[in-house]
Amino acid sequence: MTPGSGVPQPGATLLAGRYRLSEERTGPTSSGRLWIGHDETLARAVAIHVLPLSDPKATRLLEAAAAAGRVNHPALAQVFDAAEQDGFAYVVREWVDGDPLSELLASGPLEPDQAQLIASTVADGLRAAHGKDVGHGRLHPGNVICSADGAVKLTDLGTAAAVAGIEPTPALDAAGIGALAYACLTGRWVGVAPGEGWGQLEAAPWSGGRPCSPRQVRAAVPRAIDSVVVRALAADPVRAPSARAEPLETPAAVARALHELPIPRSPAGGTELSREQLRRRRMLQRSVALAGLVVVGGLGWLLGLAVGGVPGQSRFSDLQRSPTPTPGATAAGPIQLDASAVRDFDPQGDGSENPTQAQLAVDGDPITGWNTALYKKRADFGGLKDGVGLLIDLGQPTAVRQVAVALLRPGADMEIRVADTRSERAEDYRVVATARKMGDVSTLSLTGGPVTARYWLVWLTRLPKDGNGFRTAIGEVQLRR
Repeated sequence: MTPGSGVPQPGATLLAGRYRLSEERTGPTSSGRLWIGHDETLARAVAIHVLPLSDPKATRLLEAAAAAGRVNHPALAQVFDAAEQDGFAYVVREWVDGDPLSELLASGPLEPDQAQLIASTVADGLRAAHGKDVGHGRLHPGNVICSADGAVKLTDLGTAAAVAGIEPTPALDAAGIGALAYACLTGRWVGVAPGEGWGQLEAAPWSGGRPCSPRQVRAAVPRAIDSVVVRALAADPVRAPSARAEPLETPAAVARALHELPIPRSPAGGTELSREQLRRRRMLQRSVALAGLVVVGGLGWLLGLAVGGVPGQSRFSDLQRSPTPTPGATAAGPIQLDASAVRDFDPQGDGSENPTQAQLAVDGDPITGWNTALYKKRADFGGLKDGVGLLIDLGQPTAVRQVAVALLRPGADMEIRVADTRSERAEDYRVVATARKMGDVSTLSLTGGPVTARYWLVWLTRLPKDGNGFRTAIGEVQLRR
Protein backbone atom coordinates (compact mmCIF):
# COMPACT_ATOMS: atom_id res chain seq x y z
CA MET A 1 0.00 0.00 0.00
CA THR A 2 1.03 3.57 -0.32
CA PRO A 3 2.42 4.33 3.16
CA GLY A 4 -0.13 6.10 5.26
CA SER A 5 -2.81 6.08 2.57
CA GLY A 6 -5.01 3.51 4.29
CA VAL A 7 -6.62 2.71 0.91
CA PRO A 8 -5.22 0.71 -2.03
CA GLN A 9 -4.41 3.01 -4.93
CA PRO A 10 -4.30 1.80 -8.56
CA GLY A 11 -0.89 2.41 -10.06
CA ALA A 12 0.56 3.73 -6.79
CA THR A 13 0.20 0.77 -4.45
CA LEU A 14 3.16 -1.62 -4.60
CA LEU A 15 3.11 -4.79 -2.49
CA ALA A 16 6.26 -6.66 -1.46
CA GLY A 17 8.22 -4.37 -3.74
CA ARG A 18 6.91 -6.13 -6.87
CA TYR A 19 3.09 -6.44 -7.11
CA ARG A 20 1.48 -3.23 -8.39
CA LEU A 21 -2.30 -2.83 -8.21
CA SER A 22 -3.63 -1.86 -11.63
CA GLU A 23 -7.40 -2.44 -11.91
CA GLU A 24 -10.03 -3.03 -9.24
CA ARG A 25 -12.45 -5.79 -10.16
CA THR A 26 -14.75 -5.50 -7.15
CA GLY A 27 -15.48 -2.67 -4.74
CA PRO A 28 -15.59 -3.10 -0.97
CA THR A 29 -17.42 -6.28 0.07
CA SER A 30 -17.55 -8.42 3.18
CA SER A 31 -14.67 -10.46 1.77
CA GLY A 32 -12.48 -7.50 0.77
CA ARG A 33 -11.49 -6.21 -2.66
CA LEU A 34 -10.22 -8.06 -5.73
CA TRP A 35 -7.70 -6.41 -8.03
CA ILE A 36 -5.79 -7.26 -11.17
CA GLY A 37 -2.16 -6.51 -10.45
CA HIS A 38 1.15 -6.64 -12.25
CA ASP A 39 4.14 -8.63 -11.03
CA GLU A 40 6.97 -6.29 -12.00
CA THR A 41 9.63 -8.92 -11.34
CA LEU A 42 8.25 -11.57 -13.69
CA ALA A 43 6.20 -9.27 -15.96
CA ARG A 44 2.90 -11.10 -15.52
CA ALA A 45 -0.65 -10.34 -14.48
CA VAL A 46 -1.74 -11.53 -11.05
CA ALA A 47 -4.95 -11.50 -9.01
CA ILE A 48 -4.68 -9.71 -5.66
CA HIS A 49 -7.19 -10.09 -2.82
CA VAL A 50 -6.93 -7.26 -0.27
CA LEU A 51 -8.56 -7.10 3.17
CA PRO A 52 -7.92 -4.57 5.99
CA LEU A 53 -6.09 -6.04 8.97
CA SER A 54 -8.73 -4.45 11.17
CA ASP A 55 -11.15 -7.02 9.76
CA PRO A 56 -11.11 -10.16 11.95
CA LYS A 57 -11.32 -12.24 8.77
CA ALA A 58 -7.87 -11.08 7.64
CA THR A 59 -5.98 -13.55 9.82
CA ARG A 60 -8.09 -16.45 8.53
CA LEU A 61 -7.48 -15.28 4.95
CA LEU A 62 -3.69 -15.31 5.35
CA GLU A 63 -3.67 -18.69 7.09
CA ALA A 64 -5.84 -20.25 4.39
CA ALA A 65 -3.70 -18.72 1.61
CA ALA A 66 -0.52 -20.10 3.18
CA ALA A 67 -2.08 -23.57 3.24
CA ALA A 68 -3.32 -23.27 -0.36
CA GLY A 69 0.17 -22.25 -1.46
CA ARG A 70 1.36 -25.78 -0.66
CA VAL A 71 -0.87 -27.25 -3.35
CA ASN A 72 0.15 -27.43 -6.98
CA HIS A 73 -2.19 -28.80 -9.65
CA PRO A 74 -3.04 -27.63 -13.18
CA ALA A 75 -6.74 -27.38 -12.28
CA LEU A 76 -6.08 -24.98 -9.37
CA ALA A 77 -5.13 -21.31 -9.63
CA GLN A 78 -1.81 -21.09 -7.82
CA VAL A 79 -1.19 -18.91 -4.75
CA PHE A 80 2.06 -16.97 -5.15
CA ASP A 81 2.26 -14.82 -2.02
CA ALA A 82 0.37 -13.82 1.13
CA ALA A 83 1.45 -11.21 3.68
CA GLU A 84 0.63 -7.96 5.49
CA GLN A 85 1.57 -4.42 4.48
CA ASP A 86 0.46 -0.96 5.62
CA GLY A 87 -2.58 -2.16 7.49
CA PHE A 88 -3.81 -4.65 4.88
CA ALA A 89 -3.64 -8.39 4.36
CA TYR A 90 -3.13 -9.40 0.76
CA VAL A 91 -3.06 -12.65 -1.22
CA VAL A 92 -1.44 -12.82 -4.67
CA ARG A 93 -2.71 -15.53 -7.00
CA GLU A 94 -2.33 -16.68 -10.55
CA TRP A 95 -4.50 -14.55 -12.82
CA VAL A 96 -6.71 -16.72 -15.04
CA ASP A 97 -7.83 -14.83 -18.11
CA GLY A 98 -11.17 -16.33 -19.09
CA ASP A 99 -14.88 -16.57 -18.41
CA PRO A 100 -16.44 -17.88 -15.20
CA LEU A 101 -18.53 -21.00 -15.64
CA SER A 102 -21.48 -18.92 -14.42
CA GLU A 103 -21.28 -16.79 -17.60
CA LEU A 104 -21.15 -19.85 -19.83
CA LEU A 105 -24.21 -21.26 -18.07
CA ALA A 106 -26.08 -18.06 -18.83
CA SER A 107 -26.52 -19.56 -22.32
CA GLY A 108 -28.19 -22.63 -20.83
CA PRO A 109 -27.03 -26.07 -19.66
CA LEU A 110 -23.99 -27.72 -21.22
CA GLU A 111 -23.78 -31.00 -23.05
CA PRO A 112 -23.13 -34.04 -20.80
CA ASP A 113 -19.58 -34.55 -22.10
CA GLN A 114 -18.67 -30.96 -21.25
CA ALA A 115 -20.25 -31.22 -17.81
CA GLN A 116 -18.47 -34.49 -17.09
CA LEU A 117 -15.04 -33.16 -18.04
CA ILE A 118 -15.43 -29.93 -16.05
CA ALA A 119 -16.52 -31.88 -12.98
CA SER A 120 -13.65 -34.35 -13.47
CA THR A 121 -11.12 -31.54 -13.72
CA VAL A 122 -12.35 -29.88 -10.53
CA ALA A 123 -12.51 -33.22 -8.73
CA ASP A 124 -8.91 -34.02 -9.70
CA GLY A 125 -7.72 -30.66 -8.42
CA LEU A 126 -9.52 -31.08 -5.11
CA ARG A 127 -8.29 -34.65 -4.79
CA ALA A 128 -4.75 -33.26 -4.87
CA ALA A 129 -5.67 -30.44 -2.46
CA HIS A 130 -7.21 -32.75 0.14
CA GLY A 131 -4.11 -34.92 -0.19
CA LYS A 132 -2.32 -31.92 1.34
CA ASP A 133 -5.10 -31.41 3.93
CA VAL A 134 -6.43 -28.36 2.09
CA GLY A 135 -10.06 -27.96 1.03
CA HIS A 136 -12.11 -25.42 -0.89
CA GLY A 137 -15.37 -25.14 1.01
CA ARG A 138 -17.25 -22.72 -1.27
CA LEU A 139 -17.58 -24.28 -4.71
CA HIS A 140 -19.84 -22.43 -7.13
CA PRO A 141 -19.84 -21.56 -10.86
CA GLY A 142 -18.21 -18.19 -10.17
CA ASN A 143 -14.87 -19.67 -9.10
CA VAL A 144 -14.48 -22.11 -12.01
CA ILE A 145 -12.76 -20.22 -14.84
CA CYS A 146 -12.61 -21.42 -18.45
CA SER A 147 -9.79 -19.61 -20.23
CA ALA A 148 -9.55 -18.87 -23.93
CA ASP A 149 -6.42 -21.02 -24.33
CA GLY A 150 -8.10 -24.21 -23.11
CA ALA A 151 -7.55 -24.32 -19.35
CA VAL A 152 -10.21 -25.00 -16.72
CA LYS A 153 -9.14 -23.64 -13.34
CA LEU A 154 -10.63 -23.46 -9.87
CA THR A 155 -9.90 -20.31 -7.87
CA ASP A 156 -10.26 -19.33 -4.18
CA LEU A 157 -8.95 -22.62 -2.79
CA GLY A 158 -9.63 -22.45 0.94
CA THR A 159 -9.66 -18.65 1.12
CA ALA A 160 -13.29 -17.92 0.27
CA ALA A 161 -14.40 -20.42 2.90
CA ALA A 162 -11.99 -18.97 5.46
CA VAL A 163 -13.36 -15.48 4.98
CA ALA A 164 -16.89 -16.84 5.36
CA GLY A 165 -15.94 -18.80 8.49
CA ILE A 166 -16.56 -22.17 6.83
CA GLU A 167 -14.41 -25.22 7.60
CA PRO A 168 -13.78 -27.09 4.33
CA THR A 169 -14.24 -30.85 4.59
CA PRO A 170 -13.94 -33.64 2.01
CA ALA A 171 -17.69 -34.25 2.20
CA LEU A 172 -18.47 -30.56 1.68
CA ASP A 173 -16.27 -30.43 -1.40
CA ALA A 174 -17.63 -33.72 -2.76
CA ALA A 175 -21.15 -32.29 -2.57
CA GLY A 176 -19.86 -29.06 -4.10
CA ILE A 177 -18.52 -30.94 -7.13
CA GLY A 178 -21.92 -32.59 -7.43
CA ALA A 179 -23.60 -29.19 -7.35
CA LEU A 180 -21.27 -27.86 -10.07
CA ALA A 181 -21.99 -30.89 -12.27
CA TYR A 182 -25.73 -30.47 -11.59
CA ALA A 183 -25.52 -26.83 -12.70
CA CYS A 184 -23.65 -27.79 -15.88
CA LEU A 185 -26.20 -30.49 -16.74
CA THR A 186 -29.39 -28.58 -15.91
CA GLY A 187 -28.62 -24.87 -15.69
CA ARG A 188 -30.03 -24.96 -12.13
CA TRP A 189 -28.37 -24.65 -8.72
CA VAL A 190 -28.83 -27.12 -5.86
CA GLY A 191 -28.98 -25.04 -2.69
CA VAL A 192 -29.44 -26.23 0.86
CA ALA A 193 -33.12 -25.26 0.80
CA PRO A 194 -35.92 -25.07 -1.79
CA GLY A 195 -35.82 -21.90 -3.85
CA GLU A 196 -32.13 -21.19 -3.22
CA GLY A 197 -30.41 -20.37 -6.50
CA TRP A 198 -27.00 -18.89 -7.18
CA GLY A 199 -26.35 -15.70 -9.12
CA GLN A 200 -28.42 -15.86 -12.29
CA LEU A 201 -28.99 -19.60 -11.96
CA GLU A 202 -32.48 -20.54 -10.89
CA ALA A 203 -32.96 -22.95 -8.02
CA ALA A 204 -33.27 -26.65 -8.68
CA PRO A 205 -36.82 -27.97 -8.36
CA TRP A 206 -37.58 -29.94 -5.19
CA SER A 207 -40.03 -32.76 -4.67
CA GLY A 208 -40.92 -34.55 -1.44
CA GLY A 209 -38.49 -32.48 0.57
CA ARG A 210 -35.51 -33.25 -1.71
CA PRO A 211 -34.04 -31.69 -4.86
CA CYS A 212 -34.90 -33.47 -8.09
CA SER A 213 -32.10 -35.38 -9.79
CA PRO A 214 -30.50 -33.92 -12.93
CA ARG A 215 -32.29 -36.45 -15.13
CA GLN A 216 -35.64 -35.44 -13.62
CA VAL A 217 -34.91 -31.85 -14.64
CA ARG A 218 -33.47 -32.61 -18.07
CA ALA A 219 -34.31 -35.93 -19.71
CA ALA A 220 -31.24 -35.81 -21.99
CA VAL A 221 -28.90 -36.36 -19.02
CA PRO A 222 -27.43 -39.90 -19.27
CA ARG A 223 -28.35 -42.24 -16.41
CA ALA A 224 -24.71 -43.00 -15.59
CA ILE A 225 -23.64 -39.42 -14.91
CA ASP A 226 -26.97 -38.70 -13.21
CA SER A 227 -26.18 -41.47 -10.73
CA VAL A 228 -22.70 -40.10 -9.97
CA VAL A 229 -24.03 -36.57 -9.42
CA VAL A 230 -26.75 -37.84 -7.09
CA ARG A 231 -24.17 -39.82 -5.10
CA ALA A 232 -21.84 -36.81 -4.88
CA LEU A 233 -24.66 -34.58 -3.62
CA ALA A 234 -25.50 -37.28 -1.06
CA ALA A 235 -22.25 -36.40 0.73
CA ASP A 236 -24.38 -33.54 2.11
CA PRO A 237 -27.63 -35.18 3.29
CA VAL A 238 -29.52 -31.88 2.96
CA ARG A 239 -28.78 -31.69 -0.78
CA ALA A 240 -29.21 -35.41 -1.54
CA PRO A 241 -31.82 -36.06 -4.24
CA SER A 242 -32.23 -39.63 -2.94
CA ALA A 243 -32.09 -41.00 0.58
CA ARG A 244 -31.01 -44.38 -0.85
CA ALA A 245 -28.00 -43.12 -2.78
CA GLU A 246 -24.64 -44.43 -1.60
CA PRO A 247 -22.70 -41.19 -1.02
CA LEU A 248 -19.36 -40.34 -2.59
CA GLU A 249 -17.86 -38.64 0.43
CA THR A 250 -14.54 -37.29 -0.88
CA PRO A 251 -13.34 -35.53 -4.05
CA ALA A 252 -11.13 -38.56 -4.72
CA ALA A 253 -14.20 -40.81 -4.69
CA VAL A 254 -16.07 -38.45 -7.01
CA ALA A 255 -13.07 -38.28 -9.35
CA ARG A 256 -12.83 -42.07 -9.55
CA ALA A 257 -16.55 -42.43 -10.24
CA LEU A 258 -16.45 -39.80 -12.99
CA HIS A 259 -13.38 -41.29 -14.65
CA GLU A 260 -14.98 -44.73 -14.71
CA LEU A 261 -17.83 -43.39 -16.85
CA PRO A 262 -17.69 -43.43 -20.63
CA ILE A 263 -17.59 -39.89 -22.00
CA PRO A 264 -21.01 -39.28 -23.58
CA ARG A 265 -21.09 -37.79 -27.05
CA SER A 266 -22.87 -34.53 -27.65
CA PRO A 267 -25.99 -34.98 -29.77
CA ALA A 268 -26.06 -33.43 -33.21
CA GLY A 269 -28.16 -30.38 -33.81
CA GLY A 270 -29.72 -28.51 -30.91
CA THR A 271 -30.99 -25.01 -30.31
CA GLU A 272 -29.53 -22.28 -32.50
CA LEU A 273 -27.12 -20.13 -30.50
CA SER A 274 -26.14 -16.51 -30.90
CA ARG A 275 -22.63 -15.62 -32.09
CA GLU A 276 -21.55 -14.86 -28.53
CA GLN A 277 -23.02 -18.12 -27.25
CA LEU A 278 -21.22 -20.04 -29.98
CA ARG A 279 -17.94 -18.33 -29.07
CA ARG A 280 -18.33 -19.31 -25.44
CA ARG A 281 -19.35 -22.88 -26.27
CA ARG A 282 -16.40 -23.32 -28.66
CA MET A 283 -14.06 -22.01 -25.98
CA LEU A 284 -15.52 -24.39 -23.41
CA GLN A 285 -15.34 -27.37 -25.76
CA ARG A 286 -11.66 -26.68 -26.29
CA SER A 287 -11.15 -26.16 -22.57
CA VAL A 288 -12.71 -29.42 -21.47
CA ALA A 289 -11.03 -31.36 -24.25
CA LEU A 290 -7.61 -30.18 -23.10
CA ALA A 291 -8.52 -30.68 -19.47
CA GLY A 292 -9.49 -34.23 -20.39
CA LEU A 293 -5.99 -34.83 -21.73
CA VAL A 294 -4.55 -33.83 -18.36
CA VAL A 295 -7.02 -36.12 -16.61
CA VAL A 296 -6.29 -39.07 -18.91
CA GLY A 297 -2.55 -38.48 -18.63
CA GLY A 298 -2.63 -38.49 -14.85
CA LEU A 299 -4.80 -41.56 -14.71
CA GLY A 300 -2.64 -43.36 -17.23
CA TRP A 301 0.43 -42.87 -15.07
CA LEU A 302 -1.33 -43.84 -11.85
CA LEU A 303 -2.90 -46.94 -13.35
CA GLY A 304 0.39 -47.90 -14.95
CA LEU A 305 2.12 -47.69 -11.59
CA ALA A 306 -0.63 -49.69 -9.91
CA VAL A 307 -1.17 -52.56 -12.32
CA GLY A 308 1.93 -52.58 -14.50
CA GLY A 309 0.24 -51.68 -17.78
CA VAL A 310 -2.36 -49.39 -19.31
CA PRO A 311 -4.38 -50.78 -22.23
CA GLY A 312 -4.42 -48.22 -25.01
CA GLN A 313 -1.99 -45.93 -23.16
CA SER A 314 1.37 -47.35 -24.23
CA ARG A 315 3.14 -44.00 -23.84
CA PHE A 316 2.99 -44.55 -20.07
CA SER A 317 4.53 -48.02 -20.15
CA ASP A 318 8.07 -46.72 -19.65
CA LEU A 319 7.07 -45.18 -16.34
CA GLN A 320 5.68 -48.22 -14.57
CA ARG A 321 6.86 -48.44 -10.99
CA SER A 322 9.62 -50.97 -10.44
CA PRO A 323 10.49 -52.33 -6.99
CA THR A 324 12.67 -49.85 -5.10
CA PRO A 325 16.28 -51.08 -5.20
CA THR A 326 17.90 -51.83 -1.88
CA PRO A 327 21.06 -49.83 -1.01
CA GLY A 328 23.89 -50.94 -3.24
CA ALA A 329 21.61 -52.84 -5.61
CA THR A 330 22.30 -52.60 -9.34
CA ALA A 331 19.02 -53.96 -10.68
CA ALA A 332 17.36 -51.94 -13.44
CA GLY A 333 14.55 -49.65 -12.48
CA PRO A 334 13.87 -46.20 -11.03
CA ILE A 335 16.36 -44.87 -8.49
CA GLN A 336 14.64 -43.98 -5.24
CA LEU A 337 14.65 -40.21 -4.72
CA ASP A 338 13.54 -38.40 -1.59
CA ALA A 339 12.54 -34.77 -1.18
CA SER A 340 16.00 -33.69 0.03
CA ALA A 341 17.61 -34.87 -3.22
CA VAL A 342 15.94 -32.28 -5.46
CA ARG A 343 15.84 -28.49 -5.53
CA ASP A 344 14.91 -25.74 -7.97
CA PHE A 345 17.73 -24.35 -10.14
CA ASP A 346 17.50 -20.74 -11.36
CA PRO A 347 21.06 -19.44 -11.81
CA GLN A 348 20.19 -16.59 -14.19
CA GLY A 349 17.14 -15.30 -12.34
CA ASP A 350 16.67 -14.38 -8.71
CA GLY A 351 17.98 -17.78 -7.63
CA SER A 352 14.58 -19.19 -6.75
CA GLU A 353 11.81 -20.76 -8.87
CA ASN A 354 8.99 -22.10 -6.68
CA PRO A 355 11.43 -23.91 -4.36
CA THR A 356 8.76 -25.35 -2.05
CA GLN A 357 7.29 -27.32 -4.98
CA ALA A 358 10.51 -29.04 -6.09
CA GLN A 359 9.88 -32.11 -3.92
CA LEU A 360 6.56 -32.67 -5.70
CA ALA A 361 8.49 -33.75 -8.79
CA VAL A 362 9.79 -36.85 -6.96
CA ASP A 363 6.84 -37.68 -4.68
CA GLY A 364 5.54 -40.58 -6.78
CA ASP A 365 2.36 -38.66 -7.70
CA PRO A 366 2.44 -37.25 -11.27
CA ILE A 367 -0.69 -35.16 -10.67
CA THR A 368 1.28 -32.93 -8.30
CA GLY A 369 4.39 -31.20 -9.51
CA TRP A 370 6.80 -28.29 -9.75
CA ASN A 371 5.68 -25.25 -11.74
CA THR A 372 7.90 -22.79 -13.47
CA ALA A 373 6.89 -19.17 -13.16
CA LEU A 374 4.62 -17.72 -15.85
CA TYR A 375 6.72 -15.73 -18.34
CA LYS A 376 5.26 -13.08 -20.63
CA LYS A 377 5.56 -12.54 -24.38
CA ARG A 378 8.21 -15.15 -25.26
CA ALA A 379 8.67 -18.89 -24.86
CA ASP A 380 12.37 -18.41 -24.03
CA PHE A 381 11.52 -17.26 -20.50
CA GLY A 382 10.52 -13.81 -21.71
CA GLY A 383 14.06 -13.31 -22.97
CA LEU A 384 15.20 -13.03 -19.35
CA LYS A 385 17.24 -16.24 -19.04
CA ASP A 386 18.41 -19.35 -20.89
CA GLY A 387 16.45 -21.77 -18.73
CA VAL A 388 15.35 -23.04 -15.33
CA GLY A 389 15.16 -26.52 -13.93
CA LEU A 390 15.51 -29.05 -11.16
CA LEU A 391 18.84 -30.21 -9.76
CA ILE A 392 19.01 -33.76 -8.37
CA ASP A 393 21.82 -34.88 -6.08
CA LEU A 394 22.25 -38.68 -6.01
CA GLY A 395 24.78 -38.44 -3.17
CA GLN A 396 27.48 -40.23 -5.14
CA PRO A 397 28.29 -40.90 -8.81
CA THR A 398 25.61 -43.27 -10.06
CA ALA A 399 25.06 -44.90 -13.45
CA VAL A 400 21.81 -43.87 -15.14
CA ARG A 401 20.47 -45.34 -18.37
CA GLN A 402 17.32 -43.25 -18.95
CA VAL A 403 15.52 -40.22 -17.56
CA ALA A 404 11.71 -40.25 -17.68
CA VAL A 405 9.78 -37.01 -17.24
CA ALA A 406 6.03 -36.39 -16.97
CA LEU A 407 4.84 -32.87 -17.82
CA LEU A 408 1.54 -31.50 -16.53
CA ARG A 409 1.78 -28.91 -19.31
CA PRO A 410 3.37 -30.60 -22.36
CA GLY A 411 5.21 -28.88 -25.19
CA ALA A 412 8.45 -27.84 -23.44
CA ASP A 413 12.01 -28.27 -24.71
CA MET A 414 14.43 -29.87 -22.25
CA GLU A 415 18.00 -30.95 -21.75
CA ILE A 416 19.44 -33.44 -19.26
CA ARG A 417 22.81 -32.25 -17.94
CA VAL A 418 25.25 -33.86 -15.50
CA ALA A 419 28.29 -33.07 -13.39
CA ASP A 420 30.26 -34.64 -10.55
CA THR A 421 30.79 -31.29 -8.81
CA ARG A 422 27.92 -29.02 -7.85
CA SER A 423 27.89 -25.64 -9.57
CA GLU A 424 25.48 -22.71 -9.73
CA ARG A 425 26.13 -22.27 -13.46
CA ALA A 426 24.16 -24.35 -15.97
CA GLU A 427 27.09 -24.34 -18.42
CA ASP A 428 29.19 -26.33 -15.94
CA TYR A 429 26.88 -29.32 -16.48
CA ARG A 430 27.40 -31.27 -19.71
CA VAL A 431 24.44 -32.17 -21.93
CA VAL A 432 23.71 -35.90 -22.17
CA ALA A 433 20.17 -35.83 -23.66
CA THR A 434 17.81 -33.39 -25.34
CA ALA A 435 14.09 -33.38 -26.16
CA ARG A 436 11.93 -30.96 -28.12
CA LYS A 437 8.20 -30.29 -27.75
CA MET A 438 7.82 -32.97 -25.11
CA GLY A 439 4.53 -34.77 -24.64
CA ASP A 440 2.77 -35.81 -21.44
CA VAL A 441 5.48 -38.39 -20.71
CA SER A 442 8.91 -38.63 -22.33
CA THR A 443 11.68 -41.18 -21.80
CA LEU A 444 15.10 -39.79 -22.71
CA SER A 445 17.87 -42.27 -23.48
CA LEU A 446 21.31 -40.84 -22.74
CA THR A 447 23.84 -40.15 -25.47
CA GLY A 448 26.42 -42.95 -25.66
CA GLY A 449 24.61 -45.28 -23.27
CA PRO A 450 24.56 -45.23 -19.46
CA VAL A 451 26.12 -42.13 -17.86
CA THR A 452 27.67 -42.02 -14.40
CA ALA A 453 27.37 -38.75 -12.45
CA ARG A 454 26.33 -37.45 -9.04
CA TYR A 455 24.45 -34.29 -10.06
CA TRP A 456 21.63 -34.44 -12.61
CA LEU A 457 20.08 -31.26 -13.97
CA VAL A 458 16.64 -31.40 -15.62
CA TRP A 459 17.04 -28.18 -17.59
CA LEU A 460 14.09 -26.54 -19.38
CA THR A 461 15.11 -24.42 -22.37
CA ARG A 462 11.77 -23.41 -23.90
CA LEU A 463 8.24 -23.22 -22.49
CA PRO A 464 4.81 -23.97 -23.98
CA LYS A 465 1.99 -21.43 -24.11
CA ASP A 466 -0.17 -21.26 -21.00
CA GLY A 467 -2.91 -18.65 -20.82
CA ASN A 468 -1.48 -15.16 -21.22
CA GLY A 469 2.12 -16.32 -20.97
CA PHE A 470 4.44 -19.33 -21.11
CA ARG A 471 4.91 -21.97 -18.44
CA THR A 472 5.24 -25.68 -17.79
CA ALA A 473 5.08 -28.02 -14.81
CA ILE A 474 7.06 -31.19 -14.13
CA GLY A 475 4.79 -33.76 -12.52
CA GLU A 476 7.41 -36.44 -11.94
CA VAL A 477 11.04 -37.27 -12.73
CA GLN A 478 12.49 -40.77 -12.72
CA LEU A 479 16.17 -41.63 -13.14
CA ARG A 480 16.42 -45.21 -14.36
CA ARG A 481 19.42 -47.53 -13.97
